[in-house]
Amino acid sequence: FYEQNIDRLNEHIERLTAAVSLMQIISILNTTHTSIGGSEVPSPYLEFMQWFSFLTLDVVTIVPFDCMWEDQFDHMDKLLLETLVPLALLAVAELFSWAYQLVKKVDEGRSPNILSTWLALLFLVLPVISRVVCQ
Repeated sequence: FYEQNIDRLNEHIERLTAAVSLMQIISILNTTHTSIGGSEVPSPYLEFMQWFSFLTLDVVTIVPFDCMWEDQFDHMDKLLLETLVPLALLAVAELFSWAYQLVKKVDEGRSPNILSTWLALLFLVLPVISRVVCQ
């Protein structure tokens, strides 16, 4: 099934990625507007955005880091976590890919393209990273 419909599946994945990114940007704009002193958005829109707030992929708001830290989890900690973790994940993925190629003796052309996959995933968390950097 996958081989027969690979083009169609890739097209749907691209559309889903665009929709998730759009919802992230709208949600982050709403949060930013409120945090700088703007008024709350009207009720139907606010409830709609609360349903899709998980799409922001903001790990710091999902995981209670204040409970895990001895001191308060402040903005600097959030900034370091959300900017350095993607780079660390890229380094770990490249290391595992290199080790896999070394052990299995895989051709360089047949090896998985870790960087392009990492960039696609980074595209999903970039709005959150941008918001944290610009705060």
